[in-house]
Amino acid sequence: MPRTRAESIDAIMEQLGCDPAIRPHVEHGVERSFEFFRRYDGLFARAGQTAIVAGARRIARRIDDLTAELEAAPELLRNFLFTAPLARIVAPEDVLAAREQHRQVTLESLEGVRLDCERLAAQATTPPGPEIDRAQLHCARLAQLLMKHFSTRKISGSDEGPFRVIASLLYEALAGREAIDLKRHCDAVMKAPI
Repeated sequence: MPRTRAESIDAIMEQLGCDPAIRPHVEHGVERSFEFFRRYDGLFARAGQTAIVAGARRIARRIDDLTAELEAAPELLRNFLFTAPLARIVAPEDVLAAREQHRQVTLESLEGVRLDCERLAAQATTPPGPEIDRAQLHCARLAQLLMKHFSTRKISGSDEGPFRVIASLLYEALAGREAIDLKRHCDAVMKAPI
Protein backbone atom coordinates (compact mmCIF):
# COMPACT_ATOMS: atom_id res chain seq x y z
CA MET A 1 0.00 0.00 0.00
CA PRO A 2 1.47 3.39 -1.00
CA ARG A 3 2.50 5.82 1.71
CA THR A 4 0.43 8.85 2.57
CA ARG A 5 1.76 12.18 1.35
CA ALA A 6 2.96 13.04 4.88
CA GLU A 7 4.78 9.69 5.16
CA SER A 8 6.42 10.29 1.80
CA ILE A 9 7.64 13.72 2.90
CA ASP A 10 8.95 12.18 6.15
CA ALA A 11 10.91 9.58 4.17
CA ILE A 12 12.22 12.23 1.75
CA MET A 13 13.36 14.40 4.68
CA GLU A 14 15.21 11.41 6.12
CA GLN A 15 16.97 10.79 2.79
CA LEU A 16 17.87 14.45 2.44
CA GLY A 17 19.43 14.40 5.89
CA CYS A 18 18.64 18.06 6.43
CA ASP A 19 17.31 20.25 9.21
CA PRO A 20 13.69 19.30 10.04
CA ALA A 21 12.85 23.01 10.14
CA ILE A 22 12.93 23.16 6.35
CA ARG A 23 10.25 20.48 5.99
CA PRO A 24 7.56 23.09 5.10
CA HIS A 25 9.76 24.31 2.24
CA VAL A 26 10.34 20.78 0.95
CA GLU A 27 6.66 19.95 1.25
CA HIS A 28 5.63 23.18 -0.49
CA GLY A 29 8.15 22.57 -3.30
CA VAL A 30 6.89 19.04 -3.86
CA GLU A 31 3.25 20.14 -3.86
CA ARG A 32 3.88 22.98 -6.32
CA SER A 33 5.91 20.72 -8.58
CA PHE A 34 3.19 18.06 -8.62
CA GLU A 35 0.53 20.70 -9.26
CA PHE A 36 2.52 22.06 -12.21
CA PHE A 37 3.08 18.55 -13.57
CA ARG A 38 -0.60 17.62 -13.37
CA ARG A 39 -1.70 20.88 -14.97
CA TYR A 40 0.70 20.89 -17.93
CA ASP A 41 1.79 17.31 -18.53
CA GLY A 42 -0.86 16.72 -21.18
CA LEU A 43 0.63 19.49 -23.30
CA PHE A 44 3.98 17.70 -23.47
CA ALA A 45 2.62 14.26 -24.36
CA ARG A 46 2.66 13.30 -28.03
CA ALA A 47 -1.10 13.60 -28.25
CA GLY A 48 -0.95 17.05 -26.65
CA GLN A 49 1.84 18.17 -28.98
CA THR A 50 -0.08 16.88 -32.00
CA ALA A 51 -3.17 18.80 -30.90
CA ILE A 52 -1.15 21.99 -30.36
CA VAL A 53 0.46 21.75 -33.80
CA ALA A 54 -2.87 21.01 -35.50
CA GLY A 55 -4.47 23.94 -33.68
CA ALA A 56 -1.61 26.27 -34.60
CA ARG A 57 -1.86 25.30 -38.27
CA ARG A 58 -5.63 25.75 -38.22
CA ILE A 59 -5.33 29.19 -36.61
CA ALA A 60 -2.68 30.28 -39.14
CA ARG A 61 -4.95 29.24 -42.03
CA ARG A 62 -7.95 31.01 -40.51
CA ILE A 63 -5.96 34.20 -39.99
CA ASP A 64 -4.92 34.08 -43.67
CA ASP A 65 -8.58 33.64 -44.62
CA LEU A 66 -9.71 36.41 -42.26
CA THR A 67 -7.07 38.84 -43.55
CA ALA A 68 -8.10 38.11 -47.14
CA GLU A 69 -11.78 38.60 -46.22
CA LEU A 70 -11.02 41.90 -44.50
CA GLU A 71 -9.09 43.19 -47.51
CA ALA A 72 -11.85 42.06 -49.90
CA ALA A 73 -14.75 43.44 -47.83
CA PRO A 74 -16.77 46.35 -49.23
CA GLU A 75 -15.23 49.72 -48.45
CA LEU A 76 -18.02 50.79 -46.09
CA LEU A 77 -17.61 47.63 -44.02
CA ARG A 78 -13.80 48.01 -43.95
CA ASN A 79 -14.16 51.64 -42.92
CA PHE A 80 -16.50 50.67 -40.10
CA LEU A 81 -14.35 47.76 -38.92
CA PHE A 82 -11.10 49.70 -38.97
CA THR A 83 -12.39 52.85 -37.36
CA ALA A 84 -11.95 52.67 -33.63
CA PRO A 85 -15.12 53.69 -31.75
CA LEU A 86 -13.49 56.79 -30.25
CA ALA A 87 -12.25 57.89 -33.68
CA ARG A 88 -15.84 58.00 -34.96
CA ILE A 89 -16.60 61.01 -32.78
CA VAL A 90 -13.54 63.12 -33.63
CA ALA A 91 -13.20 65.59 -36.47
CA PRO A 92 -13.61 64.02 -39.95
CA GLU A 93 -10.04 64.84 -41.03
CA ASP A 94 -8.70 62.90 -38.03
CA VAL A 95 -10.85 59.84 -38.77
CA LEU A 96 -8.81 58.82 -41.83
CA ALA A 97 -5.52 58.83 -39.93
CA ALA A 98 -7.07 57.03 -36.94
CA ARG A 99 -8.68 54.45 -39.25
CA GLU A 100 -5.39 53.68 -41.00
CA GLN A 101 -3.57 53.40 -37.68
CA HIS A 102 -6.27 51.06 -36.29
CA ARG A 103 -6.13 48.97 -39.51
CA GLN A 104 -2.34 48.63 -39.32
CA VAL A 105 -2.37 47.69 -35.63
CA THR A 106 -5.11 45.08 -36.18
CA LEU A 107 -3.47 43.49 -39.23
CA GLU A 108 -0.01 43.52 -37.62
CA SER A 109 -1.41 41.83 -34.54
CA LEU A 110 -3.09 39.13 -36.65
CA GLU A 111 0.11 38.68 -38.67
CA GLY A 112 2.12 38.26 -35.46
CA VAL A 113 -0.22 35.54 -34.22
CA ARG A 114 -0.11 33.81 -37.63
CA LEU A 115 3.70 33.84 -37.69
CA ASP A 116 3.89 32.51 -34.11
CA CYS A 117 1.54 29.67 -35.06
CA GLU A 118 3.59 28.82 -38.14
CA ARG A 119 6.85 28.84 -36.13
CA LEU A 120 5.31 26.62 -33.48
CA ALA A 121 4.07 24.13 -36.06
CA ALA A 122 7.41 24.14 -37.92
CA GLN A 123 9.49 23.55 -34.77
CA ALA A 124 7.42 20.66 -33.42
CA THR A 125 9.14 17.32 -33.65
CA THR A 126 8.19 13.92 -32.35
CA PRO A 127 11.13 11.78 -31.26
CA PRO A 128 11.16 8.21 -32.58
CA GLY A 129 10.51 5.23 -30.36
CA PRO A 130 8.28 4.80 -27.35
CA GLU A 131 7.24 7.83 -25.39
CA ILE A 132 9.15 8.39 -22.14
CA ASP A 133 7.38 8.18 -18.82
CA ARG A 134 7.21 11.91 -18.11
CA ALA A 135 6.05 11.36 -14.51
CA GLN A 136 9.14 9.31 -13.73
CA LEU A 137 11.42 11.84 -15.42
CA HIS A 138 9.70 14.68 -13.53
CA CYS A 139 10.27 12.89 -10.22
CA ALA A 140 13.94 12.28 -11.02
CA ARG A 141 14.42 15.97 -11.85
CA LEU A 142 12.57 17.02 -8.71
CA ALA A 143 14.72 14.66 -6.61
CA GLN A 144 17.82 16.26 -8.08
CA LEU A 145 16.53 19.76 -7.30
CA LEU A 146 15.60 18.81 -3.73
CA MET A 147 19.04 17.36 -3.15
CA LYS A 148 20.80 20.38 -4.64
CA HIS A 149 18.82 22.84 -2.52
CA PHE A 150 18.26 21.01 0.74
CA SER A 151 20.92 18.32 1.15
CA THR A 152 24.66 18.12 1.52
CA ARG A 153 24.65 14.51 0.38
CA LYS A 154 26.21 13.60 -2.94
CA ILE A 155 23.94 12.96 -5.89
CA SER A 156 24.90 9.55 -7.22
CA GLY A 157 23.24 6.79 -9.17
CA SER A 158 23.82 4.09 -6.56
CA ASP A 159 20.91 1.72 -5.94
CA GLU A 160 20.29 2.68 -2.33
CA GLY A 161 21.61 6.23 -2.59
CA PRO A 162 19.35 9.08 -1.52
CA PHE A 163 18.89 10.41 -5.06
CA ARG A 164 17.24 7.28 -6.43
CA VAL A 165 15.34 6.63 -3.21
CA ILE A 166 13.93 10.18 -3.21
CA ALA A 167 12.97 9.88 -6.89
CA SER A 168 11.14 6.63 -6.13
CA LEU A 169 9.38 8.19 -3.12
CA LEU A 170 8.29 11.15 -5.22
CA TYR A 171 6.97 8.88 -7.94
CA GLU A 172 5.04 6.91 -5.34
CA ALA A 173 3.50 10.14 -4.04
CA LEU A 174 2.69 11.38 -7.56
CA ALA A 175 1.51 8.19 -9.24
CA GLY A 176 0.51 6.02 -6.30
CA ARG A 177 2.83 3.20 -7.41
CA GLU A 178 5.31 2.02 -4.81
CA ALA A 179 8.76 0.45 -5.08
CA ILE A 180 9.39 1.60 -8.65
CA ASP A 181 13.09 1.99 -9.46
CA LEU A 182 13.71 5.10 -11.54
CA LYS A 183 17.32 4.18 -12.41
CA ARG A 184 17.02 4.96 -16.12
CA HIS A 185 15.41 8.36 -15.49
CA CYS A 186 17.83 9.21 -12.67
CA ASP A 187 20.77 8.32 -14.91
CA ALA A 188 19.34 10.54 -17.67
CA VAL A 189 18.97 13.44 -15.23
CA MET A 190 22.52 12.99 -13.96
CA LYS A 191 23.83 13.14 -17.54
CA ALA A 192 21.94 16.38 -18.20
CA PRO A 193 21.83 18.17 -14.84
CA ILE A 194 19.56 21.11 -14.21
